[in-house]
Amino acid sequence: MSRVQQPKLTTKADIPRLGDRVGDVLKNDFQHRSGWEVTVHMTGLLLLMTASSFIWRSASSIEQKVIESIVALAVIAAVSTAILVKIRFRG
Repeated sequence: MSRVQQPKLTTKADIPRLGDRVGDVLKNDFQHRSGWEVTVHMTGLLLLMTASSFIWRSASSIEQKVIESIVALAVIAAVSTAILVKIRFRG
């Protein structure tokens, strides 16, 4: 009969640091994305910047500008997410 294997002791060096992982994702994220997905990401970012520019230049009160910004972010994020899901899971 073979000996029972002892569990491997996990050390701090075995676990990647969060900062390193985030850096890897930011550097290499788009290599696994299609051209359409990158286009949707960039278009959403451009729309968000344009909308926020118009919102913050308006003559509305600060509270109304904040609410409009949150609504714009929610709408743009929802539409972008729906498009990305449609692209990723083509039937």
